[in-house]
Amino acid sequence: VIVTNKSISDDEKQNAVVTLTRHGQERGTRVVGPEILNYLASDDASEIRDKQTVIVVPVANPVGFVLDEFHSTMFGITDLEKKVWGNLCANLTPDMMMDYHSLGKSDATKYDRGDMEVIIPANGSRWGMDEQIYQYVVNKMVEAAAAKGWPYEVHTLEDLSFYYFGEPTGRLPQRYLQEKVFLLHSGGLELMTPLT
Repeated sequence: VIVTNKSISDDEKQNAVVTLTRHGQERGTRVVGPEILNYLASDDASEIRDKQTVIVVPVANPVGFVLDEFHSTMFGITDLEKKVWGNLCANLTPDMMMDYHSLGKSDATKYDRGDMEVIIPANGSRWGMDEQIYQYVVNKMVEAAAAKGWPYEVHTLEDLSFYYFGEPTGRLPQRYLQEKVFLLHSGGLELMTPLT
């Protein structure tokens, strides 16, 4: 679903991509996706529509969604995702991405209980003040969510790797983690902040 102000030239806008439900059993994403679209269509988001073309993919894993199963991979992205994201990014190169997950289901890892929402600050670049800006935005997101009564946690990529794979860098080579960061989480946390 593409949301933007069509009366303003695309040349004057950034492209933002929001993906949800990459893992079929993450039920929290089923609620958040429509709410993101409702927000983007509201008067409150007019500045975002003026400055960005926002592409929202509410269900990135339709088979997993229907089966209510993970139906994905812990080791990068699937061939279908490569095809879909490759075509999407070739036509609308994203300036930022947000890959929204909700951790849940009692049979997941020992750290995933309930339907905890998590912000993963996984910046794909290291230029200038990127890390500080990224952490600042992450903390603003957590504060805003807490003020509305939504408990979020912040996990770094290293935390996430440890939770799933049992050691600081997991069983995966660092280059795979970096690829995953770039493809799934690069620059996305600025999405809901109007750009100046």
